[in-house]
Amino acid sequence: MNRQQAQATKRALSRFIECVSVIPEVSRVLSGPGDEGEYVVTIIDAAPPDDEPRTQVYRAEMDALVAAPLGAIEFRLVNAREVDVSAYAPGNGL
Repeated sequence: MNRQQAQATKRALSRFIECVSVIPEVSRVLSGPGDEGEYVVTIIDAAPPDDEPRTQVYRAEMDALVAAPLGAIEFRLVNAREVDVSAYAPGNGL
């Protein structure tokens, strides 16, 4: 990834974090190096029938994917009420 692509990726990630940080159900956003770029895990705490928080995160992910170079960011969304999130604790890596 060249410098211009890295800057575009950084801007896209910053905007993503800005967007999801106002969603009350978002409890954590973790990021680290992935196979080809940045790997981002968003952890929400939402009642399973409530799709709105998930939809809001997906919209922010799509905006970031459009703004970043192809393959620069990989996203994962995890609901703490549906999945054990202890694997995503600080120090355990992504």
